[in-house]
Amino acid sequence: DNIALEQPERALAIMQAVDPDAISGEGNRAYYALVYSEVCYYNRILVDNDSLTRVAVAYYSDSDDFSKRARAYYQHGMVQHLAGNAPEAIISLSLAHESLEEVNNVRLDGLIHRTMGDIYRANFLYHNSLASYESALDCFNRLELPYHSHYTLYNMGQAAIKLEEYDRAEELFITARDYAISTNDKNFLCAILHEMCEIYLQREEYDKCREVVDMFEEYDCV
Repeated sequence: DNIALEQPERALAIMQAVDPDAISGEGNRAYYALVYSEVCYYNRILVDNDSLTRVAVAYYSDSDDFSKRARAYYQHGMVQHLAGNAPEAIISLSLAHESLEEVNNVRLDGLIHRTMGDIYRANFLYHNSLASYESALDCFNRLELPYHSHYTLYNMGQAAIKLEEYDRAEELFITARDYAISTNDKNFLCAILHEMCEIYLQREEYDKCREVVDMFEEYDCV
């Protein structure tokens, strides 16, 4: 648990070495399930099976440990999102947010709001999506987490495009683009430039579109 965020690969190796059948006690099994699900998340292992998260939620939903309750609901919400079960994902994420009213975990609250924004956007609820992203942005800005803040700006731009708020989307993407250039994050920059091309094509601003296309070569991103 203590190294999962900073050393996810090492944490994964440790968790894989644990024999779950040797874990005794409902609380210990729930904690194992919670940490293992988080370690998979930190290693970007996409999991759409709730065999771990349901164990954690079943135990911590009645627990006074609000921190672990929020973490369990968040992980379960992520799994349900990946499984395409949007209603249960939103419910679980909402319960995670409610649990955080009892503890201070601004980072997790930001992740909760951003994930809710993703779900709303995937289900065509673009106004709800923007509202959730704005809440996430506030959390990340308070913690001075620039990557999370600018990635959220990018998400907001995607939602704004769907609402045909092209000026707003352009402004959001430019801010995210400048950050990606300053950090030499080519994958992020490539994604942003693709979205900017879409804006300019929609507005028939072909000169601006050509400028963006030239940036793909300038910054060596494909």
